[in-house]
Amino acid sequence: MLFDYPQSTYFGRVLPKTKIYQYAKPKTVLRQALVDEVDRIIWRHKLSPDTLNLPASRQVSEVQILELHPKGAEVSEAVLACIDKAVRFPLIFEVRGARGWQVIAGIKSTAGVGETKPKASAIYYQSGWLAADAQRQPLPVAVNLGGLYQQLLAPMLPEPLQSGETLWQAAERCEQIAALERQIERLQGQLQRQVQFNRKVELNRELRARRQSLMALRAT
Repeated sequence: MLFDYPQSTYFGRVLPKTKIYQYAKPKTVLRQALVDEVDRIIWRHKLSPDTLNLPASRQVSEVQILELHPKGAEVSEAVLACIDKAVRFPLIFEVRGARGWQVIAGIKSTAGVGETKPKASAIYYQSGWLAADAQRQPLPVAVNLGGLYQQLLAPMLPEPLQSGETLWQAAERCEQIAALERQIERLQGQLQRQVQFNRKVELNRELRARRQSLMALRAT
């Protein structure tokens, strides 16, 4: 999951937290969480037509790689989302912590003309922890930035891409699967506690329907 980004894409500037405050406008509690959880943010790479010689796609005109140095064991999703909100382009976080490296990203598309903010998934996907000296992989071959972004992030999804499915469609399907799994867990709990026969029949019917929907979403 760690990629060897070309030198032409190197940006290497510290991103001040004041910029996050300026563009994300977090409330006091979230601003304090950003202070408490993150030591430094380095804008490590900028993947764009100018730096990578790849054309933009409809969904992705640039991809930014941010290196986060946490103060503790991890960075919360709320803080990641706050940073994400401050940057218009899709982000890939490389968290450099005591356990090594972890790559985290929410699936996002560039805000289009007339749009005030980009479209983003509600879930952050992450790799496992990689050794501090883990070898970086060459960038995948792609015809545009959208295709590259898809290849960089697809391995982190909990479900493999289906034939003909885009990264954004897959992310939406993963969110639907996660929602169904929560519903199934809730129904199973209700079924175990229920004593009325008629209500048990009804709950079993709902449970079967949710499981069938889940199987359909996972079918390849």
